[in-house]
Amino acid sequence: MIPELGVFALILALLLAVILGTLPLAGAQRNVAAWMAVARQDGIKILDDAIKAKQGIAVPFAVAPTAPAPAAVPASAPAAAAPAAE
Repeated sequence: MIPELGVFALILALLLAVILGTLPLAGAQRNVAAWMAVARQDGIKILDDAIKAKQGIAVPFAVAPTAPAPAAVPASAPAAAAPAAE
């Protein structure tokens, strides 16, 4: 379930990056200072969202549960006898 949330977060980060990448350009074209100011404040937010989204995908796979180690056989235990060839 957590990797799916990470993919969803990556999609949201992509949409946010597209919007915040085009809004300042549209503001420059229409001479709207508030739209242009978005570029200054949200560059770090895009990077932060993308990093958190990637961690949401990668971490559940990196911390996979492991099986317990098999019990060690003592060195003094006799080996199983192979059947004699006739």
